[in-house]
Amino acid sequence: MKVIAVAVALAFAGSAPAAHADDRFGTKGQLVPLGSLALSYSSVSFSGTSGSITTISLGPTLIYFVAQDLALGASGTLIYQDASQGSTSASAVAFGLEPFAAYNFWLSETASLVPELGIGFASRDLAATSGSNPNLKTISLQLFVPILFHPVKHFFLGFGPALSYDLSADLSNATGEAPKTTTIGAQTILGGYF
Repeated sequence: MKVIAVAVALAFAGSAPAAHADDRFGTKGQLVPLGSLALSYSSVSFSGTSGSITTISLGPTLIYFVAQDLALGASGTLIYQDASQGSTSASAVAFGLEPFAAYNFWLSETASLVPELGIGFASRDLAATSGSNPNLKTISLQLFVPILFHPVKHFFLGFGPALSYDLSADLSNATGEAPKTTTIGAQTILGGYF
């Protein structure tokens, strides 16, 4: 879904009004496409048997300022993971969508605080080497509060704390309650805007 959102954003970018020289981040009508692409490979040895985990992750985001400094956006996630150990292997897929709202508070001419609050919807297969993969569906509260630095117009980079708290969780093909998680960490962000 995020891939579609980025494609639509790029299509509309050509028809958007030209930015004025005095436009700053957070101006009404700005479109801010972001994204991430990650590939990781881990090698593990356990009791004399080697194994590996390969993960590919795609995460597009689109933000639109509906009013001065007030933005609505959506982030998507698509993850493919392949795990193998000895003669067994398993693969799993995860995807999610997070609509969110954000507000840009200027701290100085080149720095702003942009708290972002959203609700994340995710579905993730849990890799199993036998039988069908159980599926974990979660709805979570997402909070990200980065400080953005704007060294030049139309470009920013930032860093800040991030929190994810599962409001609900449902695990298929399993008995008992699904695990709910709370994640606290930090994220970086790098982007530009039209």
